[in-house]
Amino acid sequence: MDEGIFKKRRMKISIIGCGRLGTSLTKALKKKKYSLVYIYDADKKKAIESKDIIQGINISKDIAGLIEKSDLIFITVPDKKIREVVIEIVRINKNLKDKFFFHTSGIYSSKILKELKGLEAKTGVFHPVQSFPTKDMRADVFKNIFFTYEGDAEGKKIAEKISKDLGGELIEMKKVRREKYHLACSIASNLLLILFKLAVNKIEESGLSKKRATEVLTPLAISTLKNINEVGIEKALTGPLIREDIETLRMHIENLNGSERDIYKKLIEYFIMSFPTDNLSEKYLKELGLLIR
Repeated sequence: MDEGIFKKRRMKISIIGCGRLGTSLTKALKKKKYSLVYIYDADKKKAIESKDIIQGINISKDIAGLIEKSDLIFITVPDKKIREVVIEIVRINKNLKDKFFFHTSGIYSSKILKELKGLEAKTGVFHPVQSFPTKDMRADVFKNIFFTYEGDAEGKKIAEKISKDLGGELIEMKKVRREKYHLACSIASNLLLILFKLAVNKIEESGLSKKRATEVLTPLAISTLKNINEVGIEKALTGPLIREDIETLRMHIENLNGSERDIYKKLIEYFIMSFPTDNLSEKYLKELGLLIR
């Protein structure tokens, strides 16, 4: 392939899937002066909404025309829709030599694009380790994050350049169990948010408004995450668990209801299983075990 295509001003890029990630990625690439050709979504309303957010981008009327005019196509549809897009591309029955296709799912490998390889396309997975709560994200949403890549070597060169231009860092992931990788990302983001919601609910019950509760707890959560980065997970853990304050833990449990109590106990159980407990007394560990029974 012509090396010139690796220059961001010449590579023609299009996006299939106008959801939150697809829109955010298009907006960020456009800000970095990449040549964005088309966006496309089977739901025309979504495509129009994304066009209004991005500005200065064209909507393709079909996938065939988009592929014809593009060098690199990002497939940013929901995971369950990737195969549908692949099948639709195959039905076009066109040789895809010199075309690159990246899907952005965290859970699927590049094998889900195998039929496109059969048509001589280069394929890969380009997964940003980031969350996208809205379509209209700030353009620097990819700055200082990690992207993971798996796929053809030629595609890796493009993925590295795009990651760097967006202010992130690329990690190549070969022979990785993607289900566990994606599970980890979900726990660190989605499930963390659910735990935070539980915390907000409890502090609301203490008498604070939801808005005030969120304002109070957010700096605490942010500082905890910073501590993890600075001193490591084990050393970042503070509070009654490592102070051997069994009565405080008991009062916590008494102020939880049903599934809330089960979650709290299971987290303590996981603490016992996975954190170093050498500095904790046998008496305390025994009491802790009885507390969560």
